[in-house]
Order: sequence, then C-alpha cells, then structure tokens
Amino acid sequence: MAGTVLEVGSTPLYKIYHVTCDNALTYVDCGFEPGFIFGLNHTDQDTAWVWMPGQADGHAASIVGAVADVNGNGVSIVPQTNGTHYGFSIGTDAVINENAKHYDLIVFRKG
Repeated sequence: MAGTVLEVGSTPLYKIYHVTCDNALTYVDCGFEPGFIFGLNHTDQDTAWVWMPGQADGHAASIVGAVADVNGNGVSIVPQTNGTHYGFSIGTDAVINENAKHYDLIVFRKG
C-alpha cells in the first residue's frame, strides 16, 4: 500500500493511500484517528464512498448515482493500541472493497 502524506507540524493533517482490494477485510494504519475518509474506485471510476463520525460501526455511504448506506461490512475505526496505532478497516462489502480493483483513499485526521 503506497501513501502520500501532508504534515502540519509533526502531525499529519491527511494521508492518501492507493490500495488494491481483494474482498478481504483490509486494515489501514494511518497513525491517527480518522475524522473523514473518502474512497474512490480508481480502476472503474464508477463508485465512491465516504465515512464520517456518527456513522455506525461497519457502515459507510456509497455514491453510485444516488447515495446509499453500506449497511454492515463497511468501514470501522480501529482504536489506538500500544500508544501508536490508529486507523480503520475496510470491510468486505463489494461496494467499497471490490475484488482486484484499485482504490484511492484520502484520510483526514480527526480534530
């Protein structure tokens, strides 16, 4: 997984990832608690999705013509462990994790 980072001071404001999905649960350790996540199916450019605080665990909002709820197996925030690891997981829902497709992710820091 490749990433591009813009840092503000010593803490990143956002990170950009390029991920190849395989329908398996995918963890992204961005080093901070996400406050907003945008994902785009770069391969087909036919699906985008967002996650923001307030959505239930495992949910996201997909954007395919009209906005729809990814109701389960979506995005989950991964709590801090060992004092350093924050991030999120991309679930197995085919809307946000389509097999063999490349996704561009922009993850903004919370706060």
